Amino acid sequence: MQIKTTECDVLVIGAGPAGYPAAIRAAQAGLSTVIVDAMVNPDDGACGAWGGVCANMGCIPSKALLAASHAYASLSHGLEVFGIDIDPKGVTMDYARMQAHRASCVKSSNKGLSQLFTKYHVRAVAAAAKFEAREGERWAVGVTPVDSADGAEPERILARNVIIACGTKARALPGIEFDEKVIVSHTGALKFTEAPKSLGVIGAGVIGLELGSVWSRLGTEVTLFDVARDILPSTDAVMRRTVKGELKKQGLVFHMGVRVEAVEKTAEGVKVSTVDKNGTRNEYVFDKLLVAAGRTSLAPSLAPESVGLKLDTRGYVEVDACGRTNLPGVWAAGDVAAGSIQLAHYAHEQGVNVARSIASGRPVRYESPVPAVVYIDPEVAWVGETEEAARSRGIAVRTGVCPFAANGRAKAQAQTTGFVKVVCEAATDRILGVHIVGEGAADLCAEAAAAMAFGATAEALGLVMHPHPSLSEALAMAALASRREATDL
Repeated sequence: MQIKTTECDVLVIGAGPAGYPAAIRAAQAGLSTVIVDAMVNPDDGACGAWGGVCANMGCIPSKALLAASHAYASLSHGLEVFGIDIDPKGVTMDYARMQAHRASCVKSSNKGLSQLFTKYHVRAVAAAAKFEAREGERWAVGVTPVDSADGAEPERILARNVIIACGTKARALPGIEFDEKVIVSHTGALKFTEAPKSLGVIGAGVIGLELGSVWSRLGTEVTLFDVARDILPSTDAVMRRTVKGELKKQGLVFHMGVRVEAVEKTAEGVKVSTVDKNGTRNEYVFDKLLVAAGRTSLAPSLAPESVGLKLDTRGYVEVDACGRTNLPGVWAAGDVAAGSIQLAHYAHEQGVNVARSIASGRPVRYESPVPAVVYIDPEVAWVGETEEAARSRGIAVRTGVCPFAANGRAKAQAQTTGFVKVVCEAATDRILGVHIVGEGAADLCAEAAAAMAFGATAEALGLVMHPHPSLSEALAMAALASRREATDL
């Protein structure tokens, strides 16, 4: 069979948070652009599930379930302070409708990206891709359709530039295979048809905490295991203690500093065997087990050896600061790029920057503070350095803290847990980091990131007029508190 050959200026492999903005930006610059992605919709198996893990089984669907579980928990308890009494027996969860909401969010994201590709004349192909060879000034990439039922056939794409944005997949631990029903990755944990009686979670990172919170709010007994000594180990120490304490109050159980030695399916459920640093062994049995122990690169699936593309020892694509690989005209962006911060918004900026580099003919590098959020209750967000990290670098710092218990809006909403902490350089007053626990932390962190991007001082942030009453006032007061100038503490 004769395989069709097509040409383009830019081929993007992967339609996730790095790939789709790269493709759109390249097309906006007048470059003929093709994007390929093999992902299928997790609910109906439909191809063209644009948006990557984030849209299909990550950021978006998890937030749909977090919102649903938060609403349920709020109605079940915690409204008494407002004079609202609800009979807990009268609050029920229809899991089918909850899952339908999640699925609709996924479909909406897929459709929205499809419309953007059409609008900007990006050819989108539901297919798997593999490098084949270098042909003159172009790279030959073989493309195999995910579903040939609609008449799609394999083809060769000759591209002047290739952007690798294929991302990662959930990492399975040795001897622990996903069946996505009893032993699950994040994909299976998003699709439970009812709240399990008990859920074990291997990994107390962002995924483990968020999905553990979802099912805990819905009545599941959740137990988390991690080899690390504490949750979110790179974050502010006070923030960690506050968050862990609040999650314990909500019923989550933590076993930190332990290693999972074995997992076995039994008639009773899933048996988990652990050993701690002292050599003490324990066994636990759960209805379901979520393995949230990191990610692995999908770059090896692209046949990198066929063209000499360099990967690091873990299978991630080696790149320079601008996303260039060792091959001319081949770039990488997002989670698959070695050294990348594995956050969707960071991947987005990387993808855009690579597209801008290709369009302009010169490497583009834009650096901005990178905020991070854990969408639990209370919400956790941070940007920049911790106090501990700055001091370890020999920097003299000042800190200011505003507890939400001192914020009028937080008190009115009965959301007084947490605080805003600002870390600034003592010599210059420049803001080095902001760390937030509490209601609206993600949105407050965006303002902090913007301030840091423009090199703001604590004084400048504190003097910005914030609306009253608002949670944002806590950010201003924390900035002024670092200068001992706060008026509301």
